[in-house]
Parts: sequence; structure tokens; C-alpha cells
Amino acid sequence: MKHLSFILFLIVTISILSFSIKAQKVSKKNAKYTGNAIVEYQTMYNAGTWFGIINKCEGTFAKKYKQRLGSLSWEDFKNFNAGNAKYAGNNWQVTKCDKNENAGVMKWYNELISYIENQLNINSKIEPDQITETKNDKKKQKNYSVKEKLKELKSMFEEKLITQEEYDAKRKEILDSM
Repeated sequence: MKHLSFILFLIVTISILSFSIKAQKVSKKNAKYTGNAIVEYQTMYNAGTWFGIINKCEGTFAKKYKQRLGSLSWEDFKNFNAGNAKYAGNNWQVTKCDKNENAGVMKWYNELISYIENQLNINSKIEPDQITETKNDKKKQKNYSVKEKLKELKSMFEEKLITQEEYDAKRKEILDSM
């Protein structure tokens, strides 16, 4: 009888774990925002090219980052994966893990997540699962002042997270929206 109870316990536990793992799966259906990409394509593509290194050297961080990105903005997640795909299937291998370089990339990754959360107005008072794409998304983005957008953009450029061309194009876009 003890063995039967234990087996039943195992089956229930495995079923619950399977369900919770499936519930966390990254998919468009589970993304908080499915509109246009928030971060420019080339920036997310470039971030994706670093994923193989970060995954090899800082595995848990990389997996959590990718899952968080996919749960926030689907188009940015797709652009990130396009960069990752550049190296994923080419028998490319990480031969050395540079802790300083990895720390810089992880900081950049966290800044990208913060930027996306900021654009979606996700903060400590609003749970991420409360964000849905609506017609009000444009209003939310406009509430983020032009000055704040320009400061954030300049900061990203100075930290070499975006190219001069990306900076100039986005700056013009922000100023034209006034």
C-alpha cells in the first residue's frame, strides 16, 4: 500500500511540474505585448548574436533573460532570435569565458529589458500580466516624455549599445513625433 501511495504521489507531482513548465513556455500567445518591436531590429539582432556566449558562460542568466524577453515583447524576442540563429547552427563554439566581457553583456541585456518595461509602463505597481496590447498603448508611450526618451537614447549610444546610424534615426523619429 505504501508503494502505491508513493507512486500516486510521484505521478501527481510530475503532472504538476509538467503543467507549470508548459505554462512558462515562451510563445506569442503568452507575450505581454505583440505589437511592433520596441527596440530597433539591429540592436536586438546584435544582442542575439551574444546569446551563445552568455548561454555557455552564464547559462541560468541567459535562459532566464530569453524567457523574460519573450514574455514581454514578442517582436523583440523574434529579432533577438534572428541574431542568435546566425551562430546557433554553424558549429560555432565558445572557447573562453571572459567574466568582464560577460558582465558588460549581461548589464546591456538588463538595460534592454528595463527599456522595454519602461516603454510598456511596467513598474512595481503593475504586474507584467496586466499589460495587454490595446489602442491605449500609443498613449502610454507618449506619456514617456520626449526628454526622457532622448536621455535614454543618448545613454544607449554612449554605452555603445546602438550604432550612430540607429541613434540618429531614432533621435529624428522622437523629435518628429513632437
